[in-house]
Amino acid sequence: MPDDQEMENIEIPAWVAARLRQENPDVAKAITDLVIWADKAKMWMFQADADFQKIVGQLEQDK
Repeated sequence: MPDDQEMENIEIPAWVAARLRQENPDVAKAITDLVIWADKAKMWMFQADADFQKIVGQLEQDK
């Protein structure tokens, strides 16, 4: 596992950097935003799954 100092110099493919720059010219900020968005999406999916299970349970009780 790279330490914090090594992480400052991670190389990414040019196409990845180009795609990230479409979101934000500051690639580090674009990566940060992407990680935050992905984490939020994961939480939304967990909530949707929990809600779905609750609905399924209610429908089974109504039978």
